[in-house]
Amino acid sequence: MRDYQLTVYGATGFTGKIACAYIHKQYGSTIKWAIAGRSKAKLDDLSTELDGIPGILIADGNDERALSEIAIKSDVVATCAGPFSRYGSNLVKCCAEQGTHYCDITGESDWVREMIVKYDDLARSTGSRIVHMCGHDSVPWDLSSMMLAKKLKEKNDELTKLDFYDDIKSAPSGGTLETMFGIISGSDKKSKDTPSLDFDPLLKRADGSKAHGKFKAANVATLEAAGDNAPPQYNARSFFVMAGVNANAVKRSNALLGYGENITYT
Repeated sequence: MRDYQLTVYGATGFTGKIACAYIHKQYGSTIKWAIAGRSKAKLDDLSTELDGIPGILIADGNDERALSEIAIKSDVVATCAGPFSRYGSNLVKCCAEQGTHYCDITGESDWVREMIVKYDDLARSTGSRIVHMCGHDSVPWDLSSMMLAKKLKEKNDELTKLDFYDDIKSAPSGGTLETMFGIISGSDKKSKDTPSLDFDPLLKRADGSKAHGKFKAANVATLEAAGDNAPPQYNARSFFVMAGVNANAVKRSNALLGYGENITYT
């Protein structure tokens, strides 16, 4: 048995603190959990706010030995420390090596592709489940797609089109802005030693083969009429900055779970 059922890495950041506050309120001391990051002082302060319940683990994102210790001690690591292409790759590697389950809140599709190529087979061999895009990017869209596909299959039908209408009021955190600037500037690029597949890694199935069929993202580029399927309160819809990321999350899930052979996502 490992020391902790759950460890939150990047616990002292904006999103990490929200996650820890929720865990503290919802579970308190009924589960064994820890907070982790690179600053002991900040973690000590956060632990005090959480009534001293979680354990404290220290690790910089570049310290593989310390990250491996976190993985060894944890059943699950949930990380909020982005940009993930800059700070997250070593943690994925360590969790895959140690058979530790992992989830993050990234919206960095190319980095997810890189992690699949590098560590998907390793994770499967150790029993580790690596699950990306588990925050606002892209749980609502991904779960909605899964439930819709499930209902259609119950009626012996198959999912062919997803048409989403999003009404969201939000503001990006500092980490999200840093990620966006890194992508735009090109400073957060995949490492040079990344191997490659002869197809999009998001289409990689459990057996290593490419998923059959086609998945097409046809998101709104500018502004268009809402269409016949829109909720009655909407006359138009416009570009959503995260639409492409959400489409990629559904693309990955479809490859693994088989929603349909030919799907258009809008």
